[in-house]
Amino acid sequence: MTVHVQWENSRQTAIRVTFDPQWRWQDYDASVDEVRQMLRSVDHTVDIISDIRTSTPQTQGLAWNHFRRTFSDIPHNIGMVVIAGRGHFTASIFSLVVQSDPRLVRRTRFVSTIAEAHSVLRQHANPLHTLN
Repeated sequence: MTVHVQWENSRQTAIRVTFDPQWRWQDYDASVDEVRQMLRSVDHTVDIISDIRTSTPQTQGLAWNHFRRTFSDIPHNIGMVVIAGRGHFTASIFSLVVQSDPRLVRRTRFVSTIAEAHSVLRQHANPLHTLN
């Protein structure tokens, strides 16, 4: 797998999705399915940290088709989506997709580091959120 999914904390209030430098669309699609399953396994709000800091732009396949699938069935309990690693092509693609859905615009932030992602989530109104 070139895209890794795990709970960010023991309270299961955040999920981290980490992209390897040479990630593949098939692994991205599998990670989307895994995140959906994790979101549906709990009945509280769950935030997402997408770590694209070391990823490189994916040149194979049509990005829009994969992203459209991602956002076609968003579980009701998704909270903030924080994308760590702005400043390159992949972040630009994420930004375009986010702008296509008003629900995502309100919930999505772009930051440079995981520490900044944690800071955004601490400031968010999710009362269950702790990173311990």
